[in-house]
Formats: sequence, C-alpha cells, structure tokens
Amino acid sequence: MKTITPILTFLFLACNYYVYSQMPSIQSKDALSNFLIDHPAEYIYLNTDRDIYSENDTIWFKAYLVNAFNRKPINDFRNIYVELINEQQETIIKNIVFYKDGFAASDLNLSKHKLKQGKYVLRAYTQYLRNFENDFFFEKYILIKNLHKSQFEYEEIEEQSIITEDELAHKTIDFQLMPEGGYLNCNVQNTLAYKALDNKGFSVDVTGWLYDQNNTKITALKTIHAGMGKISFEPKSGNNYHIRLDQNPEIQYKVPVSENKLVMNIENPEGSLIYITLKNLQLKNEAQKYNISCYSHGKKMFLLPILMDKPILKFSLKKKNFGFGINTITVANSEMNPLLERLVFIKNEAFLSINVLAEKQNVSNREEVKVKIETSTSDATNMANLSVTAVNRNQVISLEDYPSTIVSHLLLSSEIKGKIENPSFYFKDDSASTNEKLDLLLLTQGWRKYIWNNFYKNVPDTTFKKELGLTVSGRIKKLFNKKGIKNGEVTMFLKNNEGFFYTDVSTTNKNGKFQFPPCYIPDTSSIFIQSKSSRGNENIEVDYLNSIPNSPETNVSCSNFSIPSEREQENFNKMAYTRVMTDKAYNPGKYEILIDEVTVETNRIKAKEDDHFRIYDNADVVLVNDDKQYYPDVWSFIKSRVAGLRIEHDIKNDYHIYIRGHSTIGSISDKKDKNEALLLLDGFSVDCDMISSISVNDIDRVEVLKNIGNTAIFGSRGANGVVAVYTKTGTVSTGTDFSFNKISQQVRGYTISREFYSPVYSTKQAVIPDHRATLYWNPNIETDSLGNASLSFYSSDDTAPVLIKVEGISRNGKVGVGFTEIKMGTD
Repeated sequence: MKTITPILTFLFLACNYYVYSQMPSIQSKDALSNFLIDHPAEYIYLNTDRDIYSENDTIWFKAYLVNAFNRKPINDFRNIYVELINEQQETIIKNIVFYKDGFAASDLNLSKHKLKQGKYVLRAYTQYLRNFENDFFFEKYILIKNLHKSQFEYEEIEEQSIITEDELAHKTIDFQLMPEGGYLNCNVQNTLAYKALDNKGFSVDVTGWLYDQNNTKITALKTIHAGMGKISFEPKSGNNYHIRLDQNPEIQYKVPVSENKLVMNIENPEGSLIYITLKNLQLKNEAQKYNISCYSHGKKMFLLPILMDKPILKFSLKKKNFGFGINTITVANSEMNPLLERLVFIKNEAFLSINVLAEKQNVSNREEVKVKIETSTSDATNMANLSVTAVNRNQVISLEDYPSTIVSHLLLSSEIKGKIENPSFYFKDDSASTNEKLDLLLLTQGWRKYIWNNFYKNVPDTTFKKELGLTVSGRIKKLFNKKGIKNGEVTMFLKNNEGFFYTDVSTTNKNGKFQFPPCYIPDTSSIFIQSKSSRGNENIEVDYLNSIPNSPETNVSCSNFSIPSEREQENFNKMAYTRVMTDKAYNPGKYEILIDEVTVETNRIKAKEDDHFRIYDNADVVLVNDDKQYYPDVWSFIKSRVAGLRIEHDIKNDYHIYIRGHSTIGSISDKKDKNEALLLLDGFSVDCDMISSISVNDIDRVEVLKNIGNTAIFGSRGANGVVAVYTKTGTVSTGTDFSFNKISQQVRGYTISREFYSPVYSTKQAVIPDHRATLYWNPNIETDSLGNASLSFYSSDDTAPVLIKVEGISRNGKVGVGFTEIKMGTD
C-alpha cells in the first residue's frame, strides 16, 4: 500500500494502477457551480414527425425542456419560441408555444406561408436559455419541397456552391490534429487524434503516414469512423513531424511541436473504473502537487489533490463518482491553473428502455394497427411521457442514417459545439466498438469545443428571465417631442374573433416606459393601446409598442446539410404530389380556405353592417349617419333620438352625457362626474371634448348601450351606460389628429395547437384514396405505473412498410427511444 496524499488511500492492482477506496469530500470555491444552484441550466429538444416536407405539409412537434444536469423535466410554465430559418438566415416562421411541466406539443402549418424549396433550420429556445448563449438552443435541419406537375420527376435541391469535377478531384481536405489533453510531450507515448472534413464540412475517410523532419515514415494512419482516427507515437526531443495524406500527397499537415510538460492519457473501458495515466519526465527528486477536477453539465463532481512523486503515475477512478454523460476531466497545478483537459463519456446509469410491440407484423391496407408500449428504468417508477409517430417508409426520408433523438441530443449534441454527423450512431448499442468511436468523437470534435468551457471562467449573465405569459410594453412621449411622459396612464385592450377579451391599465415610469403584467394572448389577436398624461392631456403619442421579444442573432448554417439521394427525392416528389392532388380532388374547399374564410367573415360583418372594433355583442340603440340631414355637431345628431339619453352643458359650455335608468345624482358642474356615461371613440375611452371636435361627416354610426346585459363587459366603467361613436375611416377631418395617443395592431400570441387527424375506417371503406406520409402522431402518451401504454391507428392504401418510433423521458430524467416496423400485405 502506498500513500499519495494523507487523505487518499489507493489499493495497488496487478495492472500497476491505483484505485480509490473512497472519493474525498473536498470542497472549493466554484462560481459556476454556485451559480447553477440558483440558476440551473436547461436543455430543450424538439421531436418532429419527419425530416422532409412538402410546401402543403404540417410539421408536428413536441418540445421537451429539462434540467441540464439530471435531465428531469422542468416543472414550470414557460414560453418556447419555435422558428423556421431559411438558408439566408431569415426567420420565416416564429411561433410561441405554451409550455407546462416538462412538455409542449404544437405544429407549424407550412401551407400558410409561401416557402421556397430548399434547406431550413428548425430552432427552439426559451428567453432564459439566451443567458447561456445560442449553443444551448435546439437546432434541426429539415428539407422542404415545392410540388407541381413538372416535379413528377426528381428535382434537385440547389447546393450553395458548385464544384467542377477537376476541383472535386483536388479539393482541399480540412485535416485537424488534436493531441490528447492539449499538446504532445517529448520522449513518452502520446495519443494524437485527427479529423478529416471536406470543403462543405462533411467527414471524409483518409489514409496516410506520419513523417519526421527527414521524411522518414513513423506510423501509418487511417480513419476509423466519420473521418476520425488516432495514432500513438513517441515524439523525440528536437524532432519535427508532419502528416501527408494519400488523398492530397502534396500537402503537409504540421504536427504540433512537442514540449517537456505533463501529459495525460485516459482509458474508459467497460466496467466500473476509468483509468488515468499522468506522465512528467521532468519530475526529478521533488514531488509535484496537482489537482484533478471533474465537471458534468456545468456542475462540479469532485476535486482530487494528487501528489506525484515519480515520472509516471497510474490510477483509476470509480465511474459512479462522475456524472452521467459527458464529463470534463481537468488537471491543474497547485495554484489551480489548468494544464490539461479531456472529455470522457460515462455510462453509469441505465437509459429508459422502450419496447414497441405491434400486435401483427403484417397488416392489410386500411387495417387497424394495434401497438403496445413497454417502458422500464432502473428507478422505482417506470412512468414516462412519450411521443409516438408512425410514418410511411417511402414518403419519409431521414437526412441521416442515424438522425438525432432525445437520447443523442440531451446527452451529446447539446454538449458539443458544431454539427455531429449521425448523432444517434453513438447510442445504437453498448458495444466496445461503438463506445470507442464515441470516445474518439470527444477526442476530436470535443477538443477545445466543449460547450461549457466559456462558463467555467465567466459565469453567465441573468439578463433574460424565466417567462410566464406574454408581456406588452412600450413608451409614450410628448407630441413632437422626445421627452417621455412620466406617470402617464396607458390602457390596453386585447381581443380576437373567438371571443377572447382582456383589458388592463399600466402607469409609465420617469422615462415614459410602460409594461403590462404577463398575460395569456391566444393565437393572433388585436391589441389597442390608448394613453394619456397624469393630467388627462392626450396631446401625446405612443412612441413604440413591443409584444414579442426580438429573435436572437441567427448564425445557423446549411453548408453541411446532407441531401437525400436522387432516388429518394424522386420517390418523395411523386408520392407527395399524388397526395396533394388527391386531396385537392376530394377536398377542393380546403385549398380555397382563405377565400371561404373571407366570405364567412364578410357575411358576419354585414350582419353588423360595419367592420368596427367592439368588445360587446349587442347595442340597445344604433344610429347610422346616412348623410341626408345636416347636424352642426355629434351631440345634435344624437340628441332627441335616444330615449333616456340626456345631454347637458355646464357653465364652461362643456358637455355631460347621462342615460336615464342609471344613477344621475351629482352636480353636472363637475366635469368628471362619476355618474356620466362611458364614451368610446372607435373602441377607445375618450372625453366629451374629443367627440365634440369631430365633424358629423366623419361619423359612421353611434351605438348606445343601456341594458346591464350589454354594459356588463365594461365592469364598473360602464355602470352608467355607454355611448360608442364610430368614424367612417378611423380618422377625422377636423385637422386634429386624435390618433397619436392611440395605436392598434395585430399581435402574435400563443399558437393554438391543432389535433392530428387520423382516419378511423369502418367495415365500409371510404372512397377517398389514402396516401398519408405521417399515419399517426401522438405527442402525449403517458405510461402507467407498470410502464405500459397502448395505441392504435389505421394503415393507408400504400404498400410501403410503416415505421413506428417512440421516444420520451421518465419522471426521473431517464431518456430512451424505441422502434418497430410493420409490413403491408398478408403473409
């Protein structure tokens, strides 16, 4: 037994490694870990039904928001922003999804937008995630195809750059060299990893040799997987080395210069231990103190002091002391200055096991497909939240052989900067070969690109708060002046055509800025803002109005976007075109929906004979100005035409309006008599002076509300009745522009999620041909306490196999994916 430090005891093994009998409980000041206690980092993942769509399709998706460290669903309310970004980095679609307790499901209806054929990026984030930079956002590549008759044949998606055959034969290979830990050391065995990419960022396989300065071959190299590989060699002091590839023999890739410093090698085999070797040939008689720290998902797992008293020190650590997933192992000196760093992937927990069992492996057209799902975890509970999609194999093209899943994204892609090709490949099984390739990925793409590196020294800012609801804000200022109005009153009305109505009042600060408390705004709504100063002066204007935060900077790229094969695209084009044409033939109204909606809306408006904004349904009296008689002012137009309406003057010749049947006790000499009727001008509350200034020629109609059933929507403000005046165009011709202090516009609220339609065929078959690409989509399946769930759907008229994919997360943060495939036709 050998003592390395007074508090650490190691057991000597036959393999010359020391292993901890117990991990130390050593604490150190760590700003990031302390920050994450109060501000836990989050990861977001979107599961979609497909990767390729036509212009008339719908992207169905489910959003998962989890704690970055333990992957447990966030039990909270949040706004999730989902954007579709084109190749020019323009945000084409932006939806807001209401998130609750871990999950949110919605869709993007592509038919509402005139989308060009090409490559797009689907991006999702929360405002809170913006504190941790865009690397924490979810991004997924999708392909959108435009369909018309000429596209019955294959039409290629344009590439961003065209390469001639001569250029292709001599294209430059981006060959990157990454020594394990950061640099090479002289006169000891080193691991040198490498990665080869083409000019578009795709991996390429290469072969070649490592040479010294005399062009002597040292060792051969060959990529192992996805353009990645590694070699082990011992650099000699004073020598220089370079690599030449067989694919580009005229180019020399210089190997980093070796130095006489500390070097680290890590072995992560199957089993419960991870092996670490430290080498320092400069170590003489004096022992050297080092500190080994481990971080996982930004959280410190342990800090281990090491006393190295010989040139080569070997020891092992128990994997249970690491975090599940990617861990950063850092070696620092006694002053805690980092010297070496290495990423390792630790599988010390079980995944969520998802078994998908179809009742029949062969089904007929339009036959009911019954599926049973079994989930299990190593925890006490097997309850999980799942999303299920069933797709037609011929109409659904995956852009990669091993596309992203909830497992690969939350455990890998969300941690490593840059695109990872075929991310789910590294989780297809738990074989030694797959784990070796995963470690190779961390040696190369993870080298100095780990997403958390920026935060170990600089704790994230908290500029962006966790959102609950949508906030409307803005500023008011003096008319024709830049000075804001202090203590101004701003009234907000929100309304949509589905009966939603909301109103609130806010007060401006010293700079004239106002902000309403967060509220729920459904889908597309109309917002009306009216403002006035603390003295009631309306000679002000609304400077600006914000309802949805601006999108963060877009830096996504489609340059390394893989394109399906010609045959696959041709297949998709034909099937998608057939599907759309069939749908048009049997549902012609569906593709004229905009015209139909306008017609219906127009009919509804004609019933009211106008298109004015109202928050009430009915009026007791309606006076329409037919221009057949002259009136000197609006009050003359109204007077004597409404029973119970009384118009009076005070000594200042100001008007006061009362409606009989409501309380009229009080002196009319008080201009602000609380017993007066509420006056509205084009939907906004105003005073008598404003209405008095309007020419009768500008009046379209006046509506009077006397019945409590009609005035109740205004609350106490309408208790004395309501007189609503509506102008013909929303403006007046008196020369007084009264609209400066008001603003109205359409605002985007939360996207109203639609229900996925899946036909149910009875014994009598429907005559409409069925060529669905997505046969079934259910984003909200909950397993019972035993981990079981069941579902069913009907097959289509196509003969292609049907792929059923299930993915999800348990209550304790275990993630998993399950697949099965059924064939069409009988045995």
